[in-house]
Amino acid sequence: MFVAIYRLFQPRVPADEFMKKILDGERDFRGIVLAPSEDTRTDVVDSGRGFEIDLTKSELFNALNKYLRSHEQELSYDPLNVSGSAIERTIAHGIYLPYLKGERASFYRSDFEGAALHHAYIPYVNANYSIFNRADLSFAVAPHAKFRKSKLVGANFYGAKMPHSDFREIEGQFSIFDYADVEGSPFVNSNLDFAEFLGTYMPDTKIDKAYLIMTEFTSNSAERAGIDIKEHPVIINGKIVSLN
Repeated sequence: MFVAIYRLFQPRVPADEFMKKILDGERDFRGIVLAPSEDTRTDVVDSGRGFEIDLTKSELFNALNKYLRSHEQELSYDPLNVSGSAIERTIAHGIYLPYLKGERASFYRSDFEGAALHHAYIPYVNANYSIFNRADLSFAVAPHAKFRKSKLVGANFYGAKMPHSDFREIEGQFSIFDYADVEGSPFVNSNLDFAEFLGTYMPDTKIDKAYLIMTEFTSNSAERAGIDIKEHPVIINGKIVSLN
């Protein structure tokens, strides 16, 4: 309730205006609510997420990605800043946002499939019920992130710092958490088949009732997480292990 009321007082920025401002060199989008524009209203039907904005429908989207790719070095020290903003129910397949700054931003019920978010700084981000299949979040800094009931199939979290984040009930098949820090993060009731946790720092990580078919661990990461391998074969130190 508090968040809903707070949103009423945040400035609404139409999606086409948002993209034009980035192309004009603007970086500061703190505290905004992204709103649909005429050319970004979605026709995608998804009863579970209720998408409202589709950036990929706009002719500006390809130009935006080209611009962001050509300015990656600049973005490393002068990133886009969407801290405290609501970019919700938004489709942005393959958007290129390295080094994004988004503390306490909300991507709730959005679809960022294939997005490039490596080195993003997004602590306390709300990405619950979202889609990040094949997205690159390597080396992201995202403690206390929320990804509950999100689709993270093939997502790359290599080297990410994500302690005390929420990964409950995710679809995380083939995802990569190698050398990431997920201390104290629950993966309860998640599908982690064929995922990788090599060299992952995961003390007090809860992986109860998860699907772990051929999930790959190093012995230290498996031990720290207290992995129960009684039900499914997993790979530890390159060898298939099962207690069945």
